Amino acid sequence: MGFFLGVVNGLGIFALVTMMYGWALRKAEPGLGRSLALGLLFGVGASLSIANAVELAPGLRIDPRAVMLVLAAPFGGPGAATVAALVTSLFRLHLGGSGTMSGIANIVAIAAIGAYFAHFVFEKMQPARTRDLLLLGLLCNVPFLFILTVPVDNASQIFLRTIGPMTVADVIGVLVLGRFLCSERKAFVFGRALEAEASTDPLTLLPNRRHLERRTSEMVEVARRNGRPISVLVIDIDRFKQVNDTYGHDVGDTILLKVADVVRANVRKSDAIARFGGEEIVVAMADATPAAALQTAERIRLAVDDKVFHGDQESGNVTVSVGIATQEGEDLSFKRLFKAADEALFLAKDRGRNRVEVAI
Repeated sequence: MGFFLGVVNGLGIFALVTMMYGWALRKAEPGLGRSLALGLLFGVGASLSIANAVELAPGLRIDPRAVMLVLAAPFGGPGAATVAALVTSLFRLHLGGSGTMSGIANIVAIAAIGAYFAHFVFEKMQPARTRDLLLLGLLCNVPFLFILTVPVDNASQIFLRTIGPMTVADVIGVLVLGRFLCSERKAFVFGRALEAEASTDPLTLLPNRRHLERRTSEMVEVARRNGRPISVLVIDIDRFKQVNDTYGHDVGDTILLKVADVVRANVRKSDAIARFGGEEIVVAMADATPAAALQTAERIRLAVDDKVFHGDQESGNVTVSVGIATQEGEDLSFKRLFKAADEALFLAKDRGRNRVEVAI
């Protein structure tokens, strides 16, 4: 009876882990931060399962910890599996008893099985097929054999009496929790895809105007608080309408794509870059002096002049004109900066194109 009550408690823990999993995916930064957050989530879930375990002999516990631990790697990655195994092992060590070392070996082995499946079995580390989850649920019971190493007289009898119910509970748990986690991850990926689509220019794959305005709003707030300058570059392809009329819009799109690649390659990772409209690309540079902005703009202009052509090299090279504006202080605003840089761009066009002008 106690075993089945433990299973019911385990289902409640599964539900909690599912809810927190979606939250961690959305809030934690990709990489180490997300691995740590998910590892703690699965580790705490496994530890709660152990806390609700049925104690069959002093220090000898059975519980659905395997469900949490075996899914840590498939749904969190190897880093998350490592953190989950460490957290759960420390909790089991804290509880103590004659089965402590056997329990820790069981924890590590289950996490290793999940890591193996994540790397070698699941496609792109994403479990989706029911048969894969079913197999994972069956195999996560293999480390239950460590119970035979516990120094109690009736260890083998306990093993034979409990292996059947444990296997059924773990298989169901992996299937149920695995499906819930799959749904949460699909919802997360779909949401991110929609966000990216809404903020990305489909041709150049640069961020669009909406994204730039959101980024620059944050940049301006930080710059005002720290008293640092922001520089804005407005980059425009020279005679782009003439290019479209002469060579066709397909060639124009290719040129725009190549220019976007050049701009992307010549700005800092911290800079905000976007296709602002038509053939215009805007770069906002936080903490950039006029000299630094001018150096970046000249580097972009020379790279386009050297690497981008209407077709082959004999067809003629493409050039850009750039307007720059820099501002700092309480009156700092992106709207004012863009207007000044756009006026400087108009001046560059008026003075012969393929040049950089700095707003006064």
